[in-house]
Amino acid sequence: MPTKKDISDAMKDKRLIVGFDSTMRALRSGGVEKVIIADNCSESMKSEVERYSKISGLEVKKFSGNNKELGTFCKKPFPISVLAVKKV
Repeated sequence: MPTKKDISDAMKDKRLIVGFDSTMRALRSGGVEKVIIADNCSESMKSEVERYSKISGLEVKKFSGNNKELGTFCKKPFPISVLAVKKV
């Protein structure tokens, strides 16, 4: 499970990719280090993210909270179901 410190470190380093579409683009291009999904992420999004993550050899981490809590934690005024951390 990702720690909140992992997410906050990625925010400070400006390596956070927010949203399903942006995360999927980054997964396809191979520029992702970690993928994090909210507890209440829809099954269709979750299965697609897991499929591409498996191809890339990445484990999908679950955020211990819903998408509203993840959005609030990332200091965004909207819910976030999927996010990723860019490779260094």
